[in-house]
This record gives sequence, structure tokens and C-alpha cells, in this order.
Amino acid sequence: EADPQTRHDAWGLDLSRAGAAETLADRLADGEWPEIVVFNAGAGVFGPFHRRGLRDQIAVVRLTVEFTVAFTRMALPRMLERGRGVLAYIGSTSGRKPVPYMSVYSAAKGFVHQFARALAEECRGRGVAVQLFILGGMKTRFHVRSGFPVTAADRRMDPADAARRIWAILEQGRSGTFTIGSWKEKLGGWLQRLLPPEWWARRMAAAYRPLAEALPENPANEPDPWDPPQEGG
Repeated sequence: EADPQTRHDAWGLDLSRAGAAETLADRLADGEWPEIVVFNAGAGVFGPFHRRGLRDQIAVVRLTVEFTVAFTRMALPRMLERGRGVLAYIGSTSGRKPVPYMSVYSAAKGFVHQFARALAEECRGRGVAVQLFILGGMKTRFHVRSGFPVTAADRRMDPADAARRIWAILEQGRSGTFTIGSWKEKLGGWLQRLLPPEWWARRMAAAYRPLAEALPENPANEPDPWDPPQEGG
């Protein structure tokens, strides 16, 4: 049940745009900066890298890397000054390994993984918890929006269930890396540490190549000025 003394605000903001972190910070008064920040926004682009628009790929980097770094830099000093706070980063099983045909997404999530783990050590003993949550497939529109052909939605996790598990850990206020998912995903995490990245890249390429090659030449049907001009155009 919601606390009647608690105020809830909802703002719409495209976090993939340059300067999004500054825009969000401007909306927060100094005394209203949150004690818990969850970096949950995510986007991906599925398909052969050279056939997907550069704007979409850069948007993934801005959302997953640039915004995450910028807003963390704004929030963390305030948390350290208070001597309390939680920074929670939503990672992905794709961030544990290179994923062909989602190369930018997997690389961006890999950045988040290393960034969160490094910050956890910097904040050790200073009252601020840094948590990394590694999730597998969720029953959301992420796959559809990224252009990934949805074939196994029934095997993905309910976001509400994932949120409950994450909240239980958030309330504990301890740093660490936490895998949220089935025993298969936890086993996969162990195997991803054991087997070399090149093995995973080949395995994922073999699984995704037929799906990627079946996509239309330009799934978003958007012109990209960085592409070479077509003959006769």
C-alpha cells in the first residue's frame, strides 16, 4: 500500500538523446534527488550491423552507456555526501558474451557490467550500494522493437516477477551481482565465464544468422545518410 505522504512523479523523456541526463537533473531539486536509482531503460537493434541504421545504433550507445555514465556522475556525489543510497544497473545475459547480430547491444551491456562492478569497489564501505542485475529474456516488447523475430515468448520471464525479486534485493542495500532468472540462466552464466568469448560468438551467430538474413534490407525503412549512394539514385 502506498504511503500517503509519498509523492510520485512521472516524466516522459527520451534518454537516448544527447543531454538527456542534464535534462533529467534539471527537473530534480537538490533536496529531492532519489536515494535509489535503477537504470532500467534499454533498447537494442537486431540484424546485420552494416544493414541497420547508424542512428539506431548510436541511440543504443547513448541510452545504455552515455546516459548511464552521465546520470551516475550526477547522482553518486549526492549519495556519498548523504552516506547512503543504491545504484542499481539492469544488465543482460547478452552482456556476458559477444552476440552477433546484436553486436552494439551486447557490447553496451558489457560496458554496464564492468562499470557497475568497478563502482561497487569504489563505493565499498562508504554507505552506497552498487548492484548489477543480470536478466535473461523478458516478456516485454523489447524483442519486437529491436526487430528480433519473436519465437519463444512463452519461455521468457514475467517482468513483474523479475521486479519483485529485484526489489527484495534492493531493500537489503548490499552491493553485488545478481542473476535474475531460471536455473538455466544461472548455469549459462557459469558457462559463459568458463568458455571463451569466441566460442560464444560462433554459437550465437549460428543461432541468429538465419533469422538475421531473413530480415528485409532496411527493416526500419529509414534512409541513412552514412550509407553509400545506390546506383541510379
